[in-house]
Amino acid sequence: MKSKEVNRVVRVFQNGAWVVKPFDELQKGDKFQIFDDGVQYIDSFGRIEWTVRKSAQVGKQDLLYVEVEEETL
Repeated sequence: MKSKEVNRVVRVFQNGAWVVKPFDELQKGDKFQIFDDGVQYIDSFGRIEWTVRKSAQVGKQDLLYVEVEEETL
């Protein structure tokens, strides 16, 4: 069975507006949101936006990731 491809959109807050930006271009300090097939991603802490602590990089199993700031809930 073939898995369904997800349409993921990453938006970054720049100059007072949310703009679409490729995930691999996220940089330290970017405030971002993720949408999968139009549905906003919510993490296990209920957060809907994050701030990049370490720019996008390739990790284990060649997966792209960013480190985010640990923000107070």
